[in-house]
Amino acid sequence: MRVAVESIMGRNAMPAGVSPAIRRRIEALLDRSKAKYVTVAAVDHHAQLRGQVMNRSAFSSCLSGGVPFLPEVMMGLDVGDEIFRVEGFLDADMAFADQASRVVVESPRRLPFYPDHANYFFFAECPPENTGHGYDPRVLYRTAEARLDALGLTPVQGVEYEYRIYRETAHSAVAKQFEHLIPHTAISGYMNVLQQGNSSDYLFGLLEACETLDVPIAGLHYEHGLGMLEVALGPQRSIVAADNAVLFKTFAKIYASRQETLASFMAKPNAEEDGGCMHTHVSLLNRSGRNAFYAAREPHCMSATMRHFIAGVQQLLPDALLMVAPHVNSMRRFVVDHFAPVAATWGIQNRTAAIRVVPGSRTGQRIEFRPAGADANPYLVMAFVLSAGAWGIERKLEPGPIEEGNTGMRLKRMPKRLRFPATFQEAIERFQGAKITRELFGDDFVDSYAGARQAQLDVLKVHRGRAAWRAERARFLIGA
Repeated sequence: MRVAVESIMGRNAMPAGVSPAIRRRIEALLDRSKAKYVTVAAVDHHAQLRGQVMNRSAFSSCLSGGVPFLPEVMMGLDVGDEIFRVEGFLDADMAFADQASRVVVESPRRLPFYPDHANYFFFAECPPENTGHGYDPRVLYRTAEARLDALGLTPVQGVEYEYRIYRETAHSAVAKQFEHLIPHTAISGYMNVLQQGNSSDYLFGLLEACETLDVPIAGLHYEHGLGMLEVALGPQRSIVAADNAVLFKTFAKIYASRQETLASFMAKPNAEEDGGCMHTHVSLLNRSGRNAFYAAREPHCMSATMRHFIAGVQQLLPDALLMVAPHVNSMRRFVVDHFAPVAATWGIQNRTAAIRVVPGSRTGQRIEFRPAGADANPYLVMAFVLSAGAWGIERKLEPGPIEEGNTGMRLKRMPKRLRFPATFQEAIERFQGAKITRELFGDDFVDSYAGARQAQLDVLKVHRGRAAWRAERARFLIGA
């Protein structure tokens, strides 16, 4: 995998240390802020930030030599820190040695709730010489973007999260065995200004935290469902969109906890209600900065590039569903009549399809990718969408027929190749067995990622019935 990534990424495959000039600029930035401590974190497969607070002296050393980090943590620790043994990647007979990760100095952030002298944050990622390079989510995203760059295209993406808020704490949820939790709202209130006014202190506190993070919020409102909140992040070019998504997800939970509430990004916390989701809006800019998806004289203003992109995503989604549905619980979202797709379909302004085309203006023409749950990793979701779309453009593929109406009601009539895997086990096997997933994402990622999902499934097989449901909720209601 490492060879494949480097061959695609070229100059983007950066070593662990930074140049003396960049180091001086970062040190000057921290000096002006009188920073004494800095937080540096990598992103694991579950979109959890794993890192540490370090003093200035230690951080200065890391700028030169890299951050000591155990790459297996990125892949082998589940939500709640259960260790998943994955043959060839995380075995009992290994040394668990630290390796140097690169401090990502291009996009420093300020953290809410931290003291002024300790609120700077930097991402970390695995450079080519680190064995985690092949399965680092940030590297996988960069590889996908490099594929589009070779075609003269730059992605612009924005994420919408729908997640649930409970009038609980982590401790109260544990005491209740994760059942009969009290939602943040007493009734469902889709875009209900009355309910939003009653919660204005809570909602505007969240917006202020996002301002500190430099994560622009385009809008937010209550969704259909008890305690369900939708937050739309502003569109961003390149990896910043994924950075913003993981920062929002992390600090929305931190903010909720500080308000003695519980924010859950679990895909399907309740069988009877709509699940939590991560909808990703995507457009592409050409070298001239124009929207490559827009063609004024074509049907629905869809350019050939847009059609090819949709076709690639549509054809590869069933085999790569595991990248956007990473847990057993994720698969529970895919049921008819709960605003979640059940097959690799596409349509014009169709919210029951996997790929919704939003036609219109020269700047607004885009797709909305709807299958991912709120528990998915933004880097992996975007890596899949961009890689599959680029694959379709490279081959000038054409999508299947436009789906109109409720696509779930036509599932039995859809070609089997477009239907989602019926079980988590089938999703694992298709992802690991497909040649195209290995071509796009490399053997290291496919085998480590599928191996960890198989370990997760094997753990849950120990439980039965209600015990299995509680085990899922215990691990993902708080952590995912």
